[in-house]
Amino acid sequence: MQPLRKNEEKGEKKITMQGVFNDLGLLVNLCAHLPLASVGRLGSAAFPIDDAALTAAVVSAIGDAAARLADPHMDGRPDVRFRALGALREFALHRHVLAAAPQARGKIIAFLVAALLEDTDGEFRVIAAHALGEVATRGDQTVIAALLRALSGDAIASIRGEAASSLGKVAMQGDQTVITALLRAHAGDTCVFVRGDAADVLGKVATPGDPTIVAVLLRALAHGDDYIRSFAAESLGTIAARGDQTVVAALLRALAHGDDHVRSGAAKSLGMIATRGDQTVVAALRRALGDTDGKVRASAARSLYDFF
Repeated sequence: MQPLRKNEEKGEKKITMQGVFNDLGLLVNLCAHLPLASVGRLGSAAFPIDDAALTAAVVSAIGDAAARLADPHMDGRPDVRFRALGALREFALHRHVLAAAPQARGKIIAFLVAALLEDTDGEFRVIAAHALGEVATRGDQTVIAALLRALSGDAIASIRGEAASSLGKVAMQGDQTVITALLRAHAGDTCVFVRGDAADVLGKVATPGDPTIVAVLLRALAHGDDYIRSFAAESLGTIAARGDQTVVAALLRALAHGDDHVRSGAAKSLGMIATRGDQTVVAALRRALGDTDGKVRASAARSLYDFF
């Protein structure tokens, strides 16, 4: 049976519990994340099949997962809490569940925000920060505020890095509050990986052609750390204006860098911003086709393809 079927009387598409469970991936994940009692309740809701039963079952299972997420007695059982967090993420991402219980996303996001800002387990907060980037809708100010707090205030670098990455998926392009926070993280975070992540996200959030951001990324391309350089090389391809000769010259120099990630990012970005037909760039990319690293060769080939 198809996940969507026609209501013959009204001619409307209808989500069914059987349709949800026809998705083997969701069933496997539910069995892994939730106690058998919850899975049993979901299964029993399949007969009779109707939207009310599906909605009730989904909300019940979300409540089970959330309870395990918040239960103070589970502090000594991280395996249960991690499975509960995984279950919430699965619900939030699954299209059938969201279609039948649209209010579920808001509840799940609220739990993830609380986990990011309040949980004492650092690894748990890392997962929550990552999950928010996957399940929140772009422009969600509650989620953006939570991620900004984590970016600026969490003591664990990996959480700050995940918060930066998720901001790139949730923040609206041109959001000056987010851009300012990313610039601050790029310039002053104590962890080089967070600074690199911030450089990467700046290319996604800043307005294309913004001269301030381009200048920041050009400086990052000359940074002593290759992780920061590689992200700067890629970000310049999304933020710089096509034909910007200053950026093109910097990327041509980066194409000869010793780190393969930096060279790959430079080759990719040259195809995005160099003027089509620029023979200096074409010659450099053709030389890169003989690079010892496969990523660099692939990026150069793609850029040359885009040129012609």
